[in-house]
Amino acid sequence: MRLRRRPSEQEQLLLDSELFDERWYGERAGVRLDRGEAVRHYLDHGVGLGIAPHPLFDPGYVRRRLGPRRRARLGEGDPLTFVIRHELELPTHPLLAARAAGLVQGDLATWIEQRYAAWPQQPSGSPVSEPVVTVLITCVAAPEHALVAARAAAETASGADVAAEILLVDATGSPADGIVLDALLGLPGVRVSRAGADPAAELVVLLHDDAVPERGWLTPLLGALEAPAVLAASPLLVAPSGAIESAGAVYPAPGGLPYRLLADFPAEDAGALGALRLPALTGGALALRRDDLADLGVRDGLGDLTETDLCRRLAATRPGRFRLVTESRVRHRPHPVDLDARARFADLGQSRPSGADEQRIWSACGYRLIGHEVQPPGTGLPRRLGLVEPVVVRESRLQITEVPRPLRWAIKNPAPSNPDERWGDTHFARALARALRGLGHEAVIDHHGAWERRTARHDDIDLVLRGPHPFDPTPEHPSIAWVISHPETVTEEEAHRYDAVVAASVPWARRRSVDWGIGIEPLLQATDPDLFNPERARPDSGAELLFVGSSRGEYRAIVRDAIEAGLPLSVYGANWEHLIPPAHLVGTYLPNDEVGLAYAAAGVVLNDHFEDMRREGFLSNRLFDAVASGARVITDDVSGLGDLFGGSVQVYRDVDDLRRLFQDAPREQVFGDREARIATARRIGHEHSFAARAGVLVELGRAVLHERGRS
Repeated sequence: MRLRRRPSEQEQLLLDSELFDERWYGERAGVRLDRGEAVRHYLDHGVGLGIAPHPLFDPGYVRRRLGPRRRARLGEGDPLTFVIRHELELPTHPLLAARAAGLVQGDLATWIEQRYAAWPQQPSGSPVSEPVVTVLITCVAAPEHALVAARAAAETASGADVAAEILLVDATGSPADGIVLDALLGLPGVRVSRAGADPAAELVVLLHDDAVPERGWLTPLLGALEAPAVLAASPLLVAPSGAIESAGAVYPAPGGLPYRLLADFPAEDAGALGALRLPALTGGALALRRDDLADLGVRDGLGDLTETDLCRRLAATRPGRFRLVTESRVRHRPHPVDLDARARFADLGQSRPSGADEQRIWSACGYRLIGHEVQPPGTGLPRRLGLVEPVVVRESRLQITEVPRPLRWAIKNPAPSNPDERWGDTHFARALARALRGLGHEAVIDHHGAWERRTARHDDIDLVLRGPHPFDPTPEHPSIAWVISHPETVTEEEAHRYDAVVAASVPWARRRSVDWGIGIEPLLQATDPDLFNPERARPDSGAELLFVGSSRGEYRAIVRDAIEAGLPLSVYGANWEHLIPPAHLVGTYLPNDEVGLAYAAAGVVLNDHFEDMRREGFLSNRLFDAVASGARVITDDVSGLGDLFGGSVQVYRDVDDLRRLFQDAPREQVFGDREARIATARRIGHEHSFAARAGVLVELGRAVLHERGRS
């Protein structure tokens, strides 16, 4: 008799949880196991593969909802165990909330089979009257991905006021998968079918079931098809890391199978492709006309080359071109190489399409093509199936001039690539990139997942916005670290690996320079005066007392104190719903281009700091933005504040102090009159703009390049 070992603490948590369903997990993982074995298999294999343990628990979605600090604590661990252990109250699936659904282990399988058996073969759901586009999604594998794709397509179409039909075809043949897709029927404009169905609209977008459209993707994509010469159009496909997954298909000049253009390059490199004639497009999302799709059909078994094959056949029917719509973006996971699909595509033996001038395409991106490398497909397989990789070099590196050439800066953004763009670090990185470009340089932004992209050899300098994540510089090119947050995580060893370090704190820079024997210069945070200036709104026309920021998963002290003081606080930010009275929550999100308007219109703006940043003198970016907007600001005490902002910023220390500053004393006496605040706003907007910071960084970059013997 075999004795079973006692479950570990982690295993027991999952065994006791209604959010682990061994039958569901077994179908996803392709195994048949009892509950205990399924739990162990999930922890050993499923977590690393991202397999969902329950139809109402999406591991990737939960990771994104955790926030940066909790996500750092979780690391590569199991998000389900993390949620259970810490009793976190957060949605576990983008469409369904597990607690509200009331599904428990044991009932789920029966419920799925009963519902699926009664499901109609023909499309069901809410038809759209006279749709202009059908977004056609065929679910062939994981339904949790198709759910996200369909919901994103529906929401982005609705947000753009486009009459869109979302038609999802279930090709999984699995009752468990089918019933999860059934949840989409609650979304307006979504139809779900277990058999094929004809698109209702004249325009069709073939969307992969693991592709996630970003806000604003659909209108420019459909606009491209208004030109009769455009046979099909594709958005820029972006990988989860934020780097390009595909910018179209290119046929190598010497021959061979097409490759994905600009794969793993930064998105900025695709900027000029929108006006270019491309030979073909790739899978992920493809917009075309319904009649063309009906005439040609879609060949099975070609994998990610399906859409490229469709383009090739479409080009043979009539003259025209294929267009990449760079302002339209869809997130799409790179797929493993499917050698069988590549072999089928090669066996079709069709000629290369027109518009396949490979060098012309690369030149438009700022590169010169100097050759090709072929990655062998594997032992015993035809070399023609190998992956062709172009060998390119940046044109600017080939030019000889008497003046210093423009540099290409790779800004390492600590935020993940996220469609909702709510990360302050992302807006910071974009403002800095604009400033560097304004000085004549190139600037690309790498989100955290793309920090080590394999095309980094084309960059001149890594500019690391050092937040919660350390960076490991390579000898390829110099690196500069700008410490803007989380100073407690920066070690002496890491600091010495950079060519130069600057920090958004005067006292921290001075102290660490002495402690570590390294020259660290202060470089405070910055503001964008185009977005943050007093002219954006009439003073005192907005919120009486304003706070913009998420809860960070805690009841932030300055918000708590303002509510305790009975002040008329208005809050914009995520995850406040269960922390503050509803009357104080104005909205969960304020777009970045509207924040300056809100600051300029507010009576008083509140600001606070993480404890480590307050202690170490890292002045909040919000201080610079609010003061540049002409706002009155109340903040917690922070080392190094001094008189940088004049009377525009006042420090509070307790609830009574906050009440006094806001309402008990004349505001001109506390914060200065408007004339004084406007003068301070203009000074901050000039001396502490991103343009000013970029100028300092360019000088520093030239210096470190000179030290390395490069220019």
